[in-house]
Amino acid sequence: MVQRDPFGAATGNQHNHRTRPSSLAVILLLTLAVAGCRKNPPPASSEAAGATSPAASPAAGAAGGGSDSSSPIPSGASDTPSGSLADRLSAVESGAADKPQPVKLPNWPRWPASQTAIQVPLRPGLGVTAVDPSRAKNHPGDLPVAAYVEDVSATTLHVRHYEDVLADKERTMQQYQSREPMEGREQIQAEVDHREVDCDITVDVIDLQTTHAMRDYVCHNKFEHYPGTEPFGVSTQVLTALRAGQSADFHFVPDSDVTASIGAMGMLMGEASELPPLTNVANIPMFSCTLHRVEPYDLAMPVMLNDEPVSLPVLHASCPFPDGRAGHLYLLDELDNPLKMWGNMGVLPETLQVVQIELPPPPAAPAAQLAASPMEQALAQKKPVEVYGIYFDFNSDRIKPQSERVLQQIATILRRNPDWKLSVAGHTDNIGDDAFNLDLSRRRAAAVRTALVSEYHIAANRLDTSGYGASRPVAANDTIEGRARNRRVELERD
Repeated sequence: MVQRDPFGAATGNQHNHRTRPSSLAVILLLTLAVAGCRKNPPPASSEAAGATSPAASPAAGAAGGGSDSSSPIPSGASDTPSGSLADRLSAVESGAADKPQPVKLPNWPRWPASQTAIQVPLRPGLGVTAVDPSRAKNHPGDLPVAAYVEDVSATTLHVRHYEDVLADKERTMQQYQSREPMEGREQIQAEVDHREVDCDITVDVIDLQTTHAMRDYVCHNKFEHYPGTEPFGVSTQVLTALRAGQSADFHFVPDSDVTASIGAMGMLMGEASELPPLTNVANIPMFSCTLHRVEPYDLAMPVMLNDEPVSLPVLHASCPFPDGRAGHLYLLDELDNPLKMWGNMGVLPETLQVVQIELPPPPAAPAAQLAASPMEQALAQKKPVEVYGIYFDFNSDRIKPQSERVLQQIATILRRNPDWKLSVAGHTDNIGDDAFNLDLSRRRAAAVRTALVSEYHIAANRLDTSGYGASRPVAANDTIEGRARNRRVELERD
């Protein structure tokens, strides 16, 4: 239920500086000139007439920052093209773009056949947070996006999607207009603009059940509705086929406007292409391939569920491409909610991984509505509580709007227990300078206290704050899920 963004597969491209006056390079140069460094909305109708917003990208998240150099997800050799347009053009010039690039897949264990899976039903209040580590190349930090189900009816699903615009205004053409060797040429500093945006997405229930088209670029407009597509995974029909060992025709939006433009312009010029076929599906140019199951069994994917580390069963499916590469999806193996839990469907490298799910309790009878939540029960026993639903701007103590749900929950607990006092502690992962992380964790804890006092009218003397940086990890920092667990706010009752 999250936005897909490009993934930079390598952090240090090597160049042999040979000139490649191929038509592909010409096409890419034209694409850069036309598209710049921002992706545009797909050419499909939206319900928000004229209400366009800048292209979206994830923002930094809960209580920490850090690059993803040690991530277990897609990476390639040192000449693998990375996410920026400048790197992609450089890869064309060096010849790296001609080579199929390997995808490093997650190394998750087999799901125990005897284990009963936790159900993740599609109902109001369901929240999903995912990480796209691509932005960490120039802007360190695992950068989450979040989406929450607002309403489910017999015909439609409504989702609220939160993200930051990370407008990377690299002056790519200035960097590469010279044919001089790269050595000795100073990299032009990117201009970065952070702006908070969100959007409302409507999905037809019939598409959740039957579509074979995934359109997972979101928040181009304030209100979005693209009939015939599914933005959050695959349909029940596709998952049913994969479960049975059958293949399924599949269509997906290109991983970037650059790739789409290369395919479209190449077709106009009569160029033979190794890219998957680009066809018009649901009035959107999409790549087409055949999706099939990889392992004949599910894998156990680690994820935070209601602030607790658990494993969920995922089905691994793959789409082979003509040039030898393949796209990969790891799908929640639940027919009523086959979410994309991990995905790398790009012709150019990109990845997104779900790290946290907020699962609301089932609708309660009136007599049970006042029952204490797990957070309140733990605090009542004076046990520390790790909180993962408070998000901050990148390298900042500004709390993001999607944190409102958790802040409201904490405020409600304090109102229900007027004699309680809480300590609020900030924690980060280990990526970045220790002194900076320590200061950031302290400022973020203070920001939580300020929000509870100013917005929820909790007495200031009931809240103490502290910060510990990366000094108290609860998981290893060498994986995405480990860093996600370490970036947290911890509550303890005094």
